Amino acid sequence: QARLQEIVSTKGWPTAALVGPKAENAAWLLAQHDSAPFLKRCLPDMKAAAERGELDGGLVALSIDRDLIHDGKKQIYGSQFSKNGKGEWVPDPIEDEAHVDERRATLGLEPMAQQTARINRIYASVAK
Repeated sequence: QARLQEIVSTKGWPTAALVGPKAENAAWLLAQHDSAPFLKRCLPDMKAAAERGELDGGLVALSIDRDLIHDGKKQIYGSQFSKNGKGEWVPDPIEDEAHVDERRATLGLEPMAQQTARINRIYASVAK
């Protein structure tokens, strides 16, 4: 993470054109799990890379949602989940929830009902 922070500070976002798609995806993963301020710093460059087709828009949606949740706001794409009192994973609050599946579809993401079911299956199998 420290090395990525240095790269972003001196050279900007490590685009697929510069480092290849695997390295850019690795950079995204590191930024996604770094500090909230660093993720926010990287978001404009991530969005630009996605607009150029160099970074998957679904990954950028995850980062946008995570940034919004960090800021205490509602997410846009419904990618961030928390465990409820029943032990089920449910989406964190979503802005304009009635249209979330439409927004997700523009990025090739599955509908919320499918994602929620999949996440609960994955975490149920991990907990065993």
